[in-house]
Amino acid sequence: MHKTYHILNGDALREQFPEQIEGEVLVMRECLVDGDVRSNDLEDLFKIRENFINTNYGECTESGYRQKCVSEFDKMQNIPKGSEINPWFEDDLFCQVNLWFVISLLKNGEADYTINSVRPTSGNEYSFVSMTEAELLVALANKTEISSSNIQKICKLWELYQSGDCKGMIQVAKELRQTFPFILPACEAHADRFPIDGSLGRPEQSLIRIMEELKTTDFAPVFREFCNMPMHLTKV
Repeated sequence: MHKTYHILNGDALREQFPEQIEGEVLVMRECLVDGDVRSNDLEDLFKIRENFINTNYGECTESGYRQKCVSEFDKMQNIPKGSEINPWFEDDLFCQVNLWFVISLLKNGEADYTINSVRPTSGNEYSFVSMTEAELLVALANKTEISSSNIQKICKLWELYQSGDCKGMIQVAKELRQTFPFILPACEAHADRFPIDGSLGRPEQSLIRIMEELKTTDFAPVFREFCNMPMHLTKV
């Protein structure tokens, strides 16, 4: 009998995850949309990420990063062959980049899995946390199996994201559009971060506007307001 694993997009969802859902729960604790992700191999990536988080988000010892983040990645890599894996990720760029990495990590080994995409219900596309327990159960019931060919394309998205190839990302996203239409807007949002005229990207412009309106540069209130903005305005 196969075993079921749920990979969640953060601890906030872990705290409200319905107890009646069977299976082992793993948590993705990273923000790969921010900072350097170019690396020679997986171990090199972890060192780069640990240094970036330590430099930009307060002190984070190597043991702390490995205990909170890498330990979960190790568990993902050791999921038994034949298991069912359900990644729970939202439609925004932040979650999508993390998902692409997770899919790539899962396919880095030789194990054969069934991988299903679990997305928020309609109207909650960018927030599992705002959903009720009943809605989370509906989201699981509506999971979509990711075909082998689409898994390969998603792995390619991660490679292109690592190399900074926005044009290539958008091309692959268009190939996935019929089954996963939300991936293309996420890739376009990433491209919008690097305007060709050298001006600030749309996310940075949104953050500056929020800081001006709130008259503060404090991270918590600015980020909270940023997350509440409509997707088409923030483009992240």
